[in-house]
Amino acid sequence: MVKIKHPMSLRIMTINVPEYFITKIDALVREGLFPSRSEAIRVAIYQFLERTSGFLAYLEEKEPHPIISSDPNIIQLPDGTTKTIIKK
Repeated sequence: MVKIKHPMSLRIMTINVPEYFITKIDALVREGLFPSRSEAIRVAIYQFLERTSGFLAYLEEKEPHPIISSDPNIIQLPDGTTKTIIKK
């Protein structure tokens, strides 16, 4: 069974995913690979962050601590400038 240690407290996050994902996650839980849907998703997110950590560190050096604006397509940087992250 795959399980990761949680070095910090857990918080609830609500997401919408295709039914297909839920079906596949439920199959993994049913087969005993994960104790729950939550743990399967935590492991997937952890693995994604591990794979992209070099890129995330690079972004952090270039543009530290972006502030998300009320427009989900724009981030506001600490210097007051904004950048479009998704083209409309």
